[in-house]
Amino acid sequence: MRDNQTMNELTKKLNEYERQKKAYDDSKEEARKQGHEALMEWYDNGPDKPEYPLTGGQAKAWSLWYWNEREEMNFDDFVWESEAKDFIDTLRAAGVKTFTVTNSSTALMENMHWFQQNGCTLMGLCEVEETDEWNRKHYGNKMGVRFAL
Repeated sequence: MRDNQTMNELTKKLNEYERQKKAYDDSKEEARKQGHEALMEWYDNGPDKPEYPLTGGQAKAWSLWYWNEREEMNFDDFVWESEAKDFIDTLRAAGVKTFTVTNSSTALMENMHWFQQNGCTLMGLCEVEETDEWNRKHYGNKMGVRFAL
């Protein structure tokens, strides 16, 4: 799952954004160092701030992929209604077949409905082993639900 064309393309977009943002921030810092007049000139005529290249749904899907080392990815967050379609479409484009959700916020019910409205099938309840980010420390099991894309 680590070498994934869809997610690798999003990674390239994010890396390019970070490069542009650093150049933008560096130019602002240089103007700041030159004094008030230079900084005001920079604000009036400086470069445009780079736009973040991913939608909220794409960013959450990418983050889920990037930080997850498991065979079946576990989503312990929630999406807003405006992010649900892009989240599911991005996972689907990446070839994800199933994922689990262990988020227990008040948004869980809405998320379950939005996932189904975007073509996911609720497979049922499950338990997911809870670990640290590196899957080294095990904390026990967490209740969740499984979805198929």
